[in-house]
Amino acid sequence: MGARDMKILVIYFSFTATVHTLSTAIRLELERENPVTIARIEPRKQCRYWGWLARSFVPGWSVPIRPTITDLEPYDLVCLGFPKWTWNCPPITQYLREIKGCQGKSMALFMSHGGFDQERYLRNMITRLYRKGVHIADVLSIKQNRVREDRYREAVRSFCLRIGARARNTFSVE
Repeated sequence: MGARDMKILVIYFSFTATVHTLSTAIRLELERENPVTIARIEPRKQCRYWGWLARSFVPGWSVPIRPTITDLEPYDLVCLGFPKWTWNCPPITQYLREIKGCQGKSMALFMSHGGFDQERYLRNMITRLYRKGVHIADVLSIKQNRVREDRYREAVRSFCLRIGARARNTFSVE
């Protein structure tokens, strides 16, 4: 009995380079053993920092996003990355409205934050995904300054090992 390759999707929204950096590191770690597709969630119109900040104060506010991978059915594992904003990240809110094929899907979440109220934000995201029938495989919450100072690699490696081990136990075939 051998394990088949898992199909993994790493999809993320990054306003600054922080979540992009984490996404790239996660892809590099995971593709050592499995094929990985990486995609970015991009708003149709860009805002400046203050525009995003204002929108983040409104729970449920979304913005139109460019076409990206929204059908999760072909993937065994989805890694979703996002920044922690005030109460909401409008491009992620819209992405969650558009995804399909997520019932029973395993997701690993990774989030960058500035250092306050991240637990509440992450719990809210987990709750939103549970309501869509998603199983949360693991989470990584990491401060932005750790990424800027290149002190995130061990946390990413550990995160990838955990989700890889869980996935190998779940997705084995004859």
